[in-house]
Amino acid sequence: DRFDRMGALGTIEVPVLVVGGALDPLTPPKYHRSLAEQLPRAQLEIVEERGHMLPWEDPAAFASLVRTFAAAW
Repeated sequence: DRFDRMGALGTIEVPVLVVGGALDPLTPPKYHRSLAEQLPRAQLEIVEERGHMLPWEDPAAFASLVRTFAAAW
């Protein structure tokens, strides 16, 4: 719990997709937004009506977001 690289996020130069569920009680959307704000080339996607296990809760929506993001690069 002492490893912290948050200060280095601004140096990441590659595109990053930040995906989260709007109903995630373990990692609420405010954390996804904070992460995306610190990454220079981040794209933030919050999926409504989904929680912490988004890839299992809605694999089609998750895969679509990843495919669309990857196709842009």
